[in-house]
Amino acid sequence: MSTLRTHRDYVRVLAYARHREEVASAGLDRSIFLWDVRTLTALTPTNNTVTTSSFSEKKDSIYSLAMNPAGTLLVSGSPDKIIRVWDPRACCKLFQLSGHTDNVRALIVHPSGQEILSASSDGTIRIWPLSMRRCTDTIRIHTQSVFTLQVSFFRLEPVIFF
Repeated sequence: MSTLRTHRDYVRVLAYARHREEVASAGLDRSIFLWDVRTLTALTPTNNTVTTSSFSEKKDSIYSLAMNPAGTLLVSGSPDKIIRVWDPRACCKLFQLSGHTDNVRALIVHPSGQEILSASSDGTIRIWPLSMRRCTDTIRIHTQSVFTLQVSFFRLEPVIFF
């Protein structure tokens, strides 16, 4: 067991890219770091860290994080109601998605990297085809916050548990 000491505040979320054996960590310091699981080294040096504050005047903590299995796409959610889509290799934001009316609490990236699922304190679950860069479906069955999502992919067709 090892302790990786790079964040300046609490780490709230982790995301794993199984094909690359990489983990992304994020939290209250508004930073996202990439780690090589085999060597336990940071793939994002401190001066090249992906941060929400680099691209937004509003500096919010990161409450949700997800990565596709290939490690080529990373998404983060914050109390500012925005989902940010990142290129983890270049440490840059590709675009952002708006639609939730409260904190984005959970995210899942489809294994293909073509679609994401988000859950929010606004009680909704939303489906976002990334090629369209907008929400195409909203599930409204909760009257309070949705904090977690779990999806099982059977032949790449999602079965959603919330």
